[in-house]
Amino acid sequence: MSRIRPVLFLLFCCLCHIGATLAAVRLAPGVESFALASEVVVLEDPSGRLSLADVQARATEFIPSQLPADAAINFGYSSSAWWLRFTIEADPAAPRDWLLEVAFPTLDSVDYFGPAANI
Repeated sequence: MSRIRPVLFLLFCCLCHIGATLAAVRLAPGVESFALASEVVVLEDPSGRLSLADVQARATEFIPSQLPADAAINFGYSSSAWWLRFTIEADPAAPRDWLLEVAFPTLDSVDYFGPAANI
């Protein structure tokens, strides 16, 4: 059975530091939101079958998103899975509770892979 659906995978950069250079999203006191479009690097998985280990092995294949800072992350309708990676640095005085919003209601699923440590 063919699974043709858009799938977005979020891969937190701490899992693998190899690959395209990223500017870190800096969470600081007074910062209430941050658009990630210009801060992510992307890997397209046309088969939709790559595992986390596969993606980590392909870390050097991630490319910058090329999206403007105020753009929504949107790759259109696609049967590919899209892996996104970004780095977050938090100021010690920054709030510890943050929400990652994926404002694209037609996505079938979103998976998040992040560090196991308390963040």
